[in-house]
Formats: sequence, C-alpha cells, structure tokens
Amino acid sequence: MSIISFELSLKEVAVKLDGEEHIIRELTGKQRDRYMDMVAKRVNYVNGQQAGMSSLSGLQSTLLSMCLLDSSGKSVSEAIIANYPGSVQSKLFKMAQNLSGLNEEVDSEEVKND
Repeated sequence: MSIISFELSLKEVAVKLDGEEHIIRELTGKQRDRYMDMVAKRVNYVNGQQAGMSSLSGLQSTLLSMCLLDSSGKSVSEAIIANYPGSVQSKLFKMAQNLSGLNEEVDSEEVKND
C-alpha cells in the first residue's frame, strides 16, 4: 500500500494588477463550503435535473473576494473586483477555482476504500 501525502499550508499564486502585487490564496475548507452553499442556492431544477442558475451576478467577484489579497495582505472587496475588466476577472476566477479545487471531479477509481 502506498502512502498519499498532503501539505496543509494554503497554496498561493502571486499576480500583478496594474503593477501592484497581489496574492490569490486557496480557500480553506470552511470558505470553500460557504462559497459552494451560495452557488447551490442559485441552481434551478426541473424534474429533478439541474436546469441552469437563477443568477450568475457576482459569482466570480464573490469567490475572488475570498481569495484575492492586496500587497498589504488585506482581502480585496467584492465591489472593487466587480469593476475589474471582465477578461481579467475571468482569468483570476479560473486561477482561484484551480487553487481551491472547485473545478475538480473526483475519479471513483482514485478513491477506494480498502
């Protein structure tokens, strides 16, 4: 049996926005769950099947406000992030998703109960 090892420190990626250094930090489990709860409340169902979302407004800026830190280590507000260019916001959002494992699917073959 092989041993799987995990690091418990939060992953970070440095980015520059208008020349100022920022950090995108991985969400904690508690933060991730809070974000996923917010997203789940927006899902519409028809006949038990997912049929879109009631609103996408603020979806990216909410996640980023939980992950994006300015050069002094303070969280960047959702109101400020909402005014970033859409292309920048989308790229930062994808980075935040990747860091926090929000776009990963668990392969049932990877997780086995031996």
